[in-house]
Amino acid sequence: MTSENIDHQISDHKYLNLLLNGKEITGFSDFSNLDFADQDFKNHIETQYIDSFNTIYKKYEIDSKNNAKTSAFLRSLEFLATPKVIDVVAAQYYPKLNDALNVLKQTKAIVDEKPENFNVPLVNNTLNVLILNICNRLDQSEVIENGKKQLIAHCLYICDAISHVNPKHHKEIYVARKDVLKYIGKIDSYKTEESHLYFAPKTETDEDASAEGPILEKKVKKRGAGFYISIAIAIAYVAYRFFSRIN
Repeated sequence: MTSENIDHQISDHKYLNLLLNGKEITGFSDFSNLDFADQDFKNHIETQYIDSFNTIYKKYEIDSKNNAKTSAFLRSLEFLATPKVIDVVAAQYYPKLNDALNVLKQTKAIVDEKPENFNVPLVNNTLNVLILNICNRLDQSEVIENGKKQLIAHCLYICDAISHVNPKHHKEIYVARKDVLKYIGKIDSYKTEESHLYFAPKTETDEDASAEGPILEKKVKKRGAGFYISIAIAIAYVAYRFFSRIN
């Protein structure tokens, strides 16, 4: 495919022309039907594509009303990006993912102390569509992939910590927990049956500490013999009182 042919195909495609020549995008821009977007095509548009990204990012990054446009650009990566483009875009968006992760780390510390202090609005605002798109569209980048795994692990840890909050008294936390689980379920690479790779409880007496475990662990005190002896005594006492009354 010659450069002239590629330029002609760009001009003939409504959304490609807008993106590469107009340095603009709409929330409805669709590049999934580009049967001619092979590696040669991607290499040819690489510089234009990066220039368009820089223009769009600077124009819309602080305007929350235009998240649809930045999300549309992130969706386009699947069909148009070279590894270099992925690296450029990932470097720009990683701070946003890291900010979200810092909120979750702070939330983890809070629910460790008191689950009832879980900040529902803060976490709901943090786990937004943009962060989801970063996780799903940029995970070819190692730094984004690692951040995504940390995000999933912290979400699971937090959900475990607030799972025993009484829904009768804290309905908003009960609902938020379900929303967080639903959110990470939308991350393409996450499977519920693999949650143990991200988070799992660990008793203080667990052996083989050198074995590779989950990203996050929650220490759970293993109940000793004294605990079970106390339970047995309590049961025996209740039984004694019961039969004493019968007699």
